[in-house]
Amino acid sequence: MHGADPSYITLFGLKSAHAAIVSPNNPMNTYTDGLQDSTGSVSRLESHNQPPLDLEIDLGQNKMAPPGNITPFAPGPPRKKQVISLGFYRTGSQSLKEALTILGYRDVFHSSAIVADMEQWRSLAEVTEANVPSLPSYAGGDYTTAADWDAYFGPCEALTDVTPFAVSLLAAYPDAKVVLVRPRPAQRPLARAAADGRAAWAMYAGMLGVGDLRKLRDRRVLRAGYERHHGLVRRLVPPGRLLEIDLADLGWGPLCAFLGKEVPPGDVPFPRLNESRVFRNEFRRLHRSMLAAALAMLCGYVGLPLLVLAGAVWYARTRV
Repeated sequence: MHGADPSYITLFGLKSAHAAIVSPNNPMNTYTDGLQDSTGSVSRLESHNQPPLDLEIDLGQNKMAPPGNITPFAPGPPRKKQVISLGFYRTGSQSLKEALTILGYRDVFHSSAIVADMEQWRSLAEVTEANVPSLPSYAGGDYTTAADWDAYFGPCEALTDVTPFAVSLLAAYPDAKVVLVRPRPAQRPLARAAADGRAAWAMYAGMLGVGDLRKLRDRRVLRAGYERHHGLVRRLVPPGRLLEIDLADLGWGPLCAFLGKEVPPGDVPFPRLNESRVFRNEFRRLHRSMLAAALAMLCGYVGLPLLVLAGAVWYARTRV
């Protein structure tokens, strides 16, 4: 079930999506030119100690349908995807999510919104494991159409924090406008993120063409990976649908001009949110809710008086 060996790193970690590009009957073949190198071969990255993946195959016959038990990010029928943000982690995606919400886009996706929702995490995990072969838990069944992705993102009008799915999402939603925020020159967002969780960041390692998460601490690796990603997005997205902007310059003016929206009134500042802090706060909220549920369950077994006594003893000891 794991399909691809995680050491076989392809561009963006989307093996089936790239293989589908060269299939003559696949809608993704509009991006073939953007993925070809100077020799005419489909672009790819390879692990230094592994043979290259053969991308000149059509995996359509092995494609699994999206799981039927996916819980959508939000209730309601599918809506047209109008904006997709494809910057890396900690390049303003949380701020952009709030800005797009202020501008009137409905159900803007960002993973920070589901931290405290276990059912949503399960659904997102299924989507990720079906689309990122660089994960050890890769199960196959890459999504390639709007119908595939609408199983989870259906009601969303804008998507942020979805960079690992970039190639497939661009193929599924070819009319969406794309925002690409470049990190500050001295910033090492993924280096810090890599220390937070191996599974969560393995997908980024795949995108950057490395099989070892420790290499994400190397500025040269990060810089090369960022530039490769930015170059790919430029090739896949027509100039009129792409806003490429430095994080320091992200604000109402350029964003609204690109999206054709009116700039909010002067008393509405552009949101400047710390992505890591938002995640930490959401995790704290999750921990508190889990603790409350555990205490409620414990109360049913040991009785309220004993639970109150235990709490009083714990409080007294913490005051010593």
